[in-house]
Amino acid sequence: MTLFSGSTDLIERTSALFTSWFMLQVASIDESLLPESLDAGAAITALNLQICAEGAMKAPRELQDLASSATSVAQQGAFRCLLKDYKDERVRDLIAAIARRRLLSHSDITLACGTCGLLFMFGYGVPTCIVAMDEAGVFTGALALHERVEPSPLPDSWWLGTCDVVDSTSSRLTPLSWLLNVPKRHAAPTKLPWHGDLLRIAIRRVKVNAALGLSSNPCMCFFPVAIAHSVVETAAQDPEYHQLLLGDSSVPDAL
Repeated sequence: MTLFSGSTDLIERTSALFTSWFMLQVASIDESLLPESLDAGAAITALNLQICAEGAMKAPRELQDLASSATSVAQQGAFRCLLKDYKDERVRDLIAAIARRRLLSHSDITLACGTCGLLFMFGYGVPTCIVAMDEAGVFTGALALHERVEPSPLPDSWWLGTCDVVDSTSSRLTPLSWLLNVPKRHAAPTKLPWHGDLLRIAIRRVKVNAALGLSSNPCMCFFPVAIAHSVVETAAQDPEYHQLLLGDSSVPDAL
């Protein structure tokens, strides 16, 4: 399945919705409307990322440059809004509201993963709020959500079979991976108490990529693999993790 046939209309339409949501949240709104607004934002983000991240990365080779370029341009609106118009206090309020609504544990897994995309935007665009995110249980919540998305390690056949296929699990893993890479911008990411759990996931994924040669393909489930490498490389900068990483010779080889 491909979401593109030479047109970037889907990218532009869903990215416009995505940016509009962020523009509407700049100022405080009627608190009675906030829960529904957060649900809508998570749903819009899930749709947007399925098209702009999952779809663009798995587009036919001849369309990848077009899709990726259109996605980059379209997504800039939301980032510009965050960087220019958002105050730290407003971002903290939205993070707290998401935590109160328990969106990361929502019964709809796709909506929960769309929430990861929203939180990634807040953490990446306003990194001064990363500590507040951790204190609100965002990252432990994301790890718990990961257990729902991937309750057991995905088989090799799944990784190979979804390289060029838009897939629901792959679409969910992408915003999850983005959010779990946000702590890299924390002052001491490897000292966070749950970092070991994240690292174990990342090591497994790095090994899968090396064993199957996923990154040598024209397209693949890109972000979960790429961010796994980022997590391992961050850990490698901490001497406390050297024995763990070097004790397993397959880890350096996989990198």
